[in-house]
Amino acid sequence: MKRVIVQWFKQFLIWLLQGIIGAAMVLFFVYMFLEWAAGCGETYTDSKGKVHINECIWQSEIPTKKGTN
Repeated sequence: MKRVIVQWFKQFLIWLLQGIIGAAMVLFFVYMFLEWAAGCGETYTDSKGKVHINECIWQSEIPTKKGTN
């Protein structure tokens, strides 16, 4: 009986670890998709010639060279 409990516990820990790793990977890919959809780091020029940088979700301001915006 003790051997069955230990075996079940080991299998449960393996499933738990796989679930945690899987959830972390899903969250990472969702985050990367949201960054891509927001246009993170991309720039565009308006009709007046001013360059604007699309903001990222995590990092609100991208460091740029002085005088480029």
